[in-house]
Amino acid sequence: MTTRVITLKELAAGLDLSITTVSRALAGHEQIALKTRERVAHAARQAGYVPNTAARTLVSGRSGFVGLVLPIRGPNLVDSFLGEFVTGLGEGLVSHGADLILATAAFGHSELSVLRHVVESGRADGVVVTRIAAVDERLAYLRERGFPFVAHGRLLDSDFGYNWLDTDGAHAFGEAFDMLYSTCSTISATAISAW
Repeated sequence: MTTRVITLKELAAGLDLSITTVSRALAGHEQIALKTRERVAHAARQAGYVPNTAARTLVSGRSGFVGLVLPIRGPNLVDSFLGEFVTGLGEGLVSHGADLILATAAFGHSELSVLRHVVESGRADGVVVTRIAAVDERLAYLRERGFPFVAHGRLLDSDFGYNWLDTDGAHAFGEAFDMLYSTCSTISATAISAW
């Protein structure tokens, strides 16, 4: 059995307040008395009220989402790092009041065209761009549009200023070599002593 969702209008009527007052109280506007904000928040929790995201987006001009375009490379692609990356990104965004939206670029389709759709449709307030190419048309597009983004990787062009994060590949491969060398030395020593 499903429960009917309560609307802002119904919440306001139940509190004998205007829709504007209830909306502003839920948004935490200081022009609404603290006692009224607390009363509205309590009633909203009790009623299971959830703000209408579409209405909120129309009023604020913000979606509350950060986009990530995920290229689909085929049915057998397994990328364990991507799972960790998406999980960490999603958790970080939620802790700041935003959600992650994934947009898929089907095999053979342009990631740039999917990215353009995400940006121009207003589905996201910003994007995270992964797998950066040496010269990346996605970053050029985002910069030209003035659209907020963070890149997971760097361009060769150091004059192209943007926010990025990356792994320290040289350090990681250095650690991998040390572990491999240590393992091989142990195996060699064991093999020699067995003779």
